[in-house]
Amino acid sequence: MESRRWDGQPESEADRRFFDLRESGYTGWIDQDGYAVDGPTFVHSAPSDEDEM
Repeated sequence: MESRRWDGQPESEADRRFFDLRESGYTGWIDQDGYAVDGPTFVHSAPSDEDEM
């Protein structure tokens, strides 16, 4: 099977899931393991006073 990666390297399982989701029309978030997720997996917090020191 020909690779769908931009660099031509063999696809990992995560790559395969990623490309399969995109080719099926999915436009949402995908995590680093190639699974569809509801949204960002990070939490943004306001800087604390300690961050300014």
